[in-house]
Amino acid sequence: MTFTATSLPVDGHHGHTVGFYETDGFLIELVAGFVRPAIDHGETAFVVMTVEHQRRLGEALEADGVDVDAALRRGQLVFIEAQATRRRLIPDGELDPRRFREITDDLFAHASTRGRPVRIFGYMVALFWEDGDVATALALEDLWNDLARVQPFELLCAHPMRTFSGPGSDDAFRSVCERHSAMANESYGRLGEPGTTGDTVVVLQREGLTWES
Repeated sequence: MTFTATSLPVDGHHGHTVGFYETDGFLIELVAGFVRPAIDHGETAFVVMTVEHQRRLGEALEADGVDVDAALRRGQLVFIEAQATRRRLIPDGELDPRRFREITDDLFAHASTRGRPVRIFGYMVALFWEDGDVATALALEDLWNDLARVQPFELLCAHPMRTFSGPGSDDAFRSVCERHSAMANESYGRLGEPGTTGDTVVVLQREGLTWES
């Protein structure tokens, strides 16, 4: 899948895309479109997802002609279970920046032994957000952006649109967007009603440019 994203006015952040999805099918296509170039170009792709999402992503990549088993054997594609990773990040119930650096240091050490650029898809922020822990989700996004200032990589996050409903959802949506450099949205063609999250999407699109990846 080639997806279109709107670049957002984020100062100093690069290569950090957020995808807003309504269906798991779009999520899988989005991540497959992000991972496929890494495999094609000899990069390393780390995919932090639930086991079921990993299975479906593998099937989607195989259907697109990717030899997933070979990519896994080469260490070019690495699946990481999202729930277990989230537990590592919050050993005492709070996000631990040191654990975050330990986890990411391990990822980059794996990639550096092969001299490959890195792409990462992370689903943990969505898990925190779905549990109502918005502060931790945003703090994790900030840790990724801090890391991006000293370590080059491409990052894709994803949020289900159902988590942006009710009072304050527009501000929450903007808070997420402000922490990213680009956005892909499943509802692009259906959003835009005044006073809704869709209205924020339209405003952000007017502020930015459209690009394809």
